[in-house]
Amino acid sequence: MKKYIVYIVTLLVFMASSAGFSQAPQGIKYQAIARDAMGTVLTNTDVVFIISIIQGSADGITVYNETHNTATNKAGLVTLTIGQGETGNDFSLIDWSNGPYFMTVEINGIIMGSSQLLSVPYAIYAREAENVFGGDYNSLTNKPDLSGYITDESDPLFNASVASGITSSDTARWNLEYSGTEPAVKYDAGSGIDITDNVISTSIPDPDLPVPVKFQGSVIYVHPFFIRSGTWGLNNLLTGATSDDDGLANTEKIVAVNGEGTYAAKACYDLNDLGYDDWYLPSRVEMDAVYKQSYLLKYLSYSSHYWNSTEMNKDNGWKVNFYNGAHTTDFKTQVNTFVCIRRD
Repeated sequence: MKKYIVYIVTLLVFMASSAGFSQAPQGIKYQAIARDAMGTVLTNTDVVFIISIIQGSADGITVYNETHNTATNKAGLVTLTIGQGETGNDFSLIDWSNGPYFMTVEINGIIMGSSQLLSVPYAIYAREAENVFGGDYNSLTNKPDLSGYITDESDPLFNASVASGITSSDTARWNLEYSGTEPAVKYDAGSGIDITDNVISTSIPDPDLPVPVKFQGSVIYVHPFFIRSGTWGLNNLLTGATSDDDGLANTEKIVAVNGEGTYAAKACYDLNDLGYDDWYLPSRVEMDAVYKQSYLLKYLSYSSHYWNSTEMNKDNGWKVNFYNGAHTTDFKTQVNTFVCIRRD
């Protein structure tokens, strides 16, 4: 498999010049020059870019993922608009105010690295906030003259009440539980821990029941011990299973094209266990969620590569390295580990 080096040239958000932020597009202009491992510019070459926007940290939650099937020009240059690739997500729903955000770039299955998005895409967020009052009364124009109005509390009923004795120190401690006259220590539950009232318990699920994994605001369930090895399917055969986040649709397409046999998608499709018969092979993004919450799964091996149901091309499918979370491709006829999941 060829290795590539990508030199980033520009990363810009283009804003309309005639109307300030009001006409800002939902997209980030991205340009890069692709070279091979020897430093040679890859001219007029087909490439697949996968762009991921990650919230919180470089290892945080993937909130947006898209694919660009494109080609370099005679200078080796690729020009993309992030936000306008092939995706099942909605770029306009990214809450840029709730950062920081990081961007991961993959080219032909090789992760080139992650970098933090600093001020550039927040021009899009500024479009939404341009007319919002900042909260400072002194920033207002045409302020009314309030001189002569009552500015101090002089209500005798209030002054005689318990409320008159409340201080800023009291209000700062309202969200804490009290023990006697002093606030008790407040604990936050970490991963696998549940705190209800005064009871601390583990919330790690039963290892012999479908394991819930958080995914895009909902939940997917992983079969806890049906972990097998097998092929993705047949080489030189396109199935159309290209969704990054809908493994069920991918699985149905793979089975429809490959037919009978012993391969990963068919094994999950035929699985009837733990009271459910709607298991399927996870997509790329679903498998990424499983990897990031793999501490919940007792039987997974961190030295294995796990198939997912997203197809790269007629000969290759995607897989995830559970040692480091890297997404790479492999020949469909190669044997890799796989798990099965389902949704309600």
